[in-house]
Amino acid sequence: MHDDERAWRRGAEDEEAVGRKLAKLDDRWTVLHDLPLNEKGSNLDHLAIGPGGVFALNTKKVRGKIWVGERVVMVNGQRTPYLRTARWEAKTVASLLSAAVGQTVDVRPALVFVGGELVIKQRPSDVGITTNWTINRWLKSQRNVLDPNPLAAVQRSARLARTWPVPSLPQDW
Repeated sequence: MHDDERAWRRGAEDEEAVGRKLAKLDDRWTVLHDLPLNEKGSNLDHLAIGPGGVFALNTKKVRGKIWVGERVVMVNGQRTPYLRTARWEAKTVASLLSAAVGQTVDVRPALVFVGGELVIKQRPSDVGITTNWTINRWLKSQRNVLDPNPLAAVQRSARLARTWPVPSLPQDW
């Protein structure tokens, strides 16, 4: 097996592990997985919609030390694009869901770390930071912001395939 394929397979296994945790949320929550975000093939690992809001969850498998500051996430001393990517994913999901629902939908980004030693020096104000072990507790701890009717409308729209773009096939197909 090639290194790229092995890395992809491990990432998929970790996303599935987080998905199994999210499946344990109560029926007030809708959780969707592996949603396409554009025609180029970008995807969102998990979308969680419940009383505490709408969350774009980006899963990261990490070995070593994860250091989180207000404006940076470093892994083993190296800066990562994780915060920027999480913000872009949430903004994209917000745009797609808002168009589908017909009103503004606020989507909050979150990074879900699998593995590694997490050290939070200062939490980013706009990106949630959690782990696969604490994701459900973190989601449930979010202040209730969605009333039942708007919540149901967002959940319905998120389940519709037409809400999400269709990725293009590679040119060699």
